[in-house]
Amino acid sequence: MSDNLLQRSVTTAVARNLANTTKTSPKMTSITPRWLLSLLPWVQVDGGTYRVNRTKVELSKAARIGVDVSGGVASFAPESLRGVPLFSGLPDGVVSRMASRFKTEEVSLGNKLIVEGEDRSKFFIIAQGQVEVLSKGIHGSDLRIALLSDGEYFGESDLVLDNRPSDVTVRTTTPCVLVTLSRKDLDGVLEESGNLREDFNRAIKEHMDLRSTVNRYGERNIDLVSGFAENVEIPETFVDYSSSPREYSLSSVQTVVRVHTRVSDLYNGPFNQLEEQMRLTIEGIKERQEWELINNKKFGLINSVDPAMRISTRYGAPTPDDLDELLALVWKKPAFFLAHPKAIAAFERECTWRGVPR
Repeated sequence: MSDNLLQRSVTTAVARNLANTTKTSPKMTSITPRWLLSLLPWVQVDGGTYRVNRTKVELSKAARIGVDVSGGVASFAPESLRGVPLFSGLPDGVVSRMASRFKTEEVSLGNKLIVEGEDRSKFFIIAQGQVEVLSKGIHGSDLRIALLSDGEYFGESDLVLDNRPSDVTVRTTTPCVLVTLSRKDLDGVLEESGNLREDFNRAIKEHMDLRSTVNRYGERNIDLVSGFAENVEIPETFVDYSSSPREYSLSSVQTVVRVHTRVSDLYNGPFNQLEEQMRLTIEGIKERQEWELINNKKFGLINSVDPAMRISTRYGAPTPDDLDELLALVWKKPAFFLAHPKAIAAFERECTWRGVPR
């Protein structure tokens, strides 16, 4: 006997299709808390443009050098050498010839690249790996003063200033791939033409003279005098402003939502289709707004960070020590820190391992 003849009633699965069900409004997994939109201060902008005025920066800032490692050979764009403030004023011919003389070196862990008190006369760019910069403290023990990683460099002053012993020790903390230029190779470049050495020395001298007149941020020093001595000549000074400040033009997030009339007319209960379409679209716009605030190449937080405000972690995952170092850089009342979820999880594991409350 077939199963159909034994059935005495319609099944609940079939009956459910004819009954009203209790529904929720449409949900979207991509909606996040969007704390950043709430925490950041908002400024009314007239004319759709926001201009950031600041004092004039006389000295170019240091920038990381992008190095590509392929087949065991490291290479970089010659113009990226201008990211080294000492080389920022060099003529194009000198920069291109210098870049062609760099050599790739692979260095093991714990190798001393520069020793304090010695003249090594070599310029290093870190292609891969990490090094620590040490200096003798008042008690004669090595103190770590910096940690450098991919794209950072050191030794440029030792390269161009003759008979000047280094005032720091630099040691690898991981196996490293380095791009190096020795003083001998630099001299070889400058001997190719008599004008090259003259141009090089002139650019270096201009940089050194300018550096003596600016503060650590590259801004012109403000001449002041203090004290109660009589007949002291009071210096004249002024603060110059940047002639081409950064400007941010209005950036809008837009889309067009299409809702057919038969949908909004026939399927409007218990939820209004037009309202739900608009609500979820606005949620998407807000998510994109926060994404732009973080990742936009022009004004995003990640791309607007000053290189001087970046740190390298000591041993891979961020630790409380790294947070202390970061606080020493951004001490001007940071309201919050922005970090990748995996970085936050790694930091919490380090805190748990060290027994540090969080």
